Amino acid sequence: PPPPSAASAGRRGVLYASTGAGGIIGFERCLTTGALTPRAELSSDAAAGSMAVDPTGRFVYACLSSTATSDGPALGSWEVGPEGQLLPLGEPHPLADGSQFLCVDHTGRFVFTSYFRIFDGETGGGIGLHATNPQGLVDSTVKRMRTAVGSHSVWPDPTNRWVFVPATDRNAEFPPEEGEPGGNAIFQFAFSAAEGRLEPHPTQPRLAAGQNQGPRHLVWGVVGPEQPQQIAYTSDEQGCSVTAYRLDSKMGTLQNIQTISTVGEPVQEGWNCSRKIR
Repeated sequence: PPPPSAASAGRRGVLYASTGAGGIIGFERCLTTGALTPRAELSSDAAAGSMAVDPTGRFVYACLSSTATSDGPALGSWEVGPEGQLLPLGEPHPLADGSQFLCVDHTGRFVFTSYFRIFDGETGGGIGLHATNPQGLVDSTVKRMRTAVGSHSVWPDPTNRWVFVPATDRNAEFPPEEGEPGGNAIFQFAFSAAEGRLEPHPTQPRLAAGQNQGPRHLVWGVVGPEQPQQIAYTSDEQGCSVTAYRLDSKMGTLQNIQTISTVGEPVQEGWNCSRKIR
């Protein structure tokens, strides 16, 4: 099943957590202390993985490896009820392949999915763009494009004009296969929410990472009080590091400005990696 995940509908005071094959559970969140109180299971008819909440906090989406009506992968859509319960919005939208990760664009009208190891039924990675209807239900796949093995996540920039897909490198856990190298890069795309259009960046569709670095997840930050500059920070799986990239918001490209280890001295024994970043 997809890996467990969590999402929060903050204005409702509820945190949702997927448990893989165990469905989705909820916790009441005290807005004063932050303490969590378990709630009843909210959805048990699907094996849920990565989750995301739309910008309004009204809708929740999850990658599903199976549903009550199908053994195939799908995208589930729910509306957040008055008491924080999850109300299904129609049938889950079927996917051609199981998705590793999803996120919602800043308009709430589109959902992006990334594919780590299998794309179009073959070894490879990719990205998907899916549209929601006015009721919040994911009801169509707009576009699917191949990237590379290891495409762990997908992130629109703060302007919603550019989209970035970090892809990890191969390692001992997932060794190279003939004809299919690891990504070890950030794939860059141009996006138009008005037109529902997603295309590879016209001049730099792939930004190579450092040797055996393996960018996996990404978070945005802002520096410079006088001239604010958007910075993307990636967790690097194989490199056990964090890398900072400067975003050229006009051109839609990233520039590597620093990489720093998360473990200090190189690890001599065992296996270590950097996964999430917040």
